[in-house]
Amino acid sequence: MTTPIRKYVEYEPTYFKMTETSKDYGLVGQPSEELDKNWSNIMQYFYAEIPKEYMQKLGREREGIRLPNGNYLANYAFIHQLHCLVQILSL
Repeated sequence: MTTPIRKYVEYEPTYFKMTETSKDYGLVGQPSEELDKNWSNIMQYFYAEIPKEYMQKLGREREGIRLPNGNYLANYAFIHQLHCLVQILSL
């Protein structure tokens, strides 16, 4: 079984020339409105909705958070994964 998001995902190799300590890396630094805005821009896609039928196929309806429309709340951990990748690449 594939994830419902698969049809929306494109793989594109990208090389980052910056590290977390770079001034160009806009996701770390002293608290600021700009930093909050940058994180909000990414985090807007953190939560998603998956169909009830998908949860039934997984047998996990009792573990999920059901939304008023019958679908379930989901999140994809890609943001955390990307952050860890940046840390590894900067070693």
